[in-house]
Amino acid sequence: MAYIAAYGVTFVTGLETMLTKPFNPLLGETYELVTDEFRYFSEQVCHHPPRTAFHLEGKNYTVASTEI
Repeated sequence: MAYIAAYGVTFVTGLETMLTKPFNPLLGETYELVTDEFRYFSEQVCHHPPRTAFHLEGKNYTVASTEI
């Protein structure tokens, strides 16, 4: 019974980290984050050196990468 309870608790504590993915992308992989405040899109465009193209939109601003 204790092992089953420990297994259940470890699953619940790891659930928060499974919902968000750190951005360590492969070439061509995209990442999208949309909230009520902003929208963020990015794509890994070069592996060596690592470069990421991105576009960020908020209510009163827009930011985008210009160098690829």
